[in-house]
Amino acid sequence: MTGVQTCALPISFIYDTIAGKIEGDLPTIDLVDGSYRRVEFKMRRNFSVAAEDPILGNVFIINGTFKKADGTVVPFVISWHMAMNFRLRADNPFSVVAAGQNKLSIVFDVVKWFEGIDLETATVDADGTMYINKSSNREILSALHKNMKVNTRFGKDADGDGKLAEAEQEGQGEETSDPSAE
Repeated sequence: MTGVQTCALPISFIYDTIAGKIEGDLPTIDLVDGSYRRVEFKMRRNFSVAAEDPILGNVFIINGTFKKADGTVVPFVISWHMAMNFRLRADNPFSVVAAGQNKLSIVFDVVKWFEGIDLETATVDADGTMYINKSSNREILSALHKNMKVNTRFGKDADGDGKLAEAEQEGQGEETSDPSAE
């Protein structure tokens, strides 16, 4: 049997990668018992926050710093404004059974998002910040987009530690098309 489950969850959360902390509620989804090979989800623009919140109208924002070859530290802001479709596929099906909780983890490998991207070539704004968005450094944004898709993984958190160990990984992301605007 192959289980199929579709659900739309209007969730919003902030994940602080440095602190390893999530602000907001992660969803709980009831799945039909069966075997699954694929996980699909969409990340949409956030319109449910206060007007002064920088995430308003964006799917996500990443703030950080980049150390150039000459030692200069440049702050950067990546803001993604278009919905993103994710399709993660496993070679072997994973089972979902009624007895107990089946913890599925989706991992965004942020380090791999930047592989092959040369931030040294990015334009830095007059305020000294490197903006990567629909208006600035679009070629870098495009490369990030592809890397995000293929460097997202999923698996069952068998030991319940909230992390996805190498042995627990089931599948990986594929390139998919996204809407041009939302």
